Amino acid sequence: MAGTFVDAAYQARIQETIQRNELGHTVRFLGYQDDLSPLYEVLDLLVIPSQNEPFGRVVIEAMSNGVPCIGADSGGIPEIIDQGMTGLLYPPGDVDALVAMIEELMSTYWKLETIRQNARRMVHERFNIETQVRMLDECYQSVIARHQLL
Repeated sequence: MAGTFVDAAYQARIQETIQRNELGHTVRFLGYQDDLSPLYEVLDLLVIPSQNEPFGRVVIEAMSNGVPCIGADSGGIPEIIDQGMTGLLYPPGDVDALVAMIEELMSTYWKLETIRQNARRMVHERFNIETQVRMLDECYQSVIARHQLL
């Protein structure tokens, strides 16, 4: 797990779950990372369980690096992940659904690879600098046009 916890109670629950299920040998807490590139290179899949993620930058970064994502269907994540095409979304808090999705992707190479390719292509088409500048300019032009009508 990379990043810092903002909720101490949540962190304690996660650590207790890891201990109770004897997963300490497979889960590492890496803390804040300046550069996630080395992690993306070794990931088969990224799970984003955030229930209040306003934008989902980590989703875009992972997808851009060819890492398929499974995210909670909340916040800004569903605006990035197209269910079944560029990733998977699960109902927030539904651990059984999340586990089923992880197992499905990790046991179905062709599906994992299809999502990987679709996600990478979508990010490069939708979130490149030219597209972002064009969209921002269109937004500004719309505001200017409305102001001129007043």
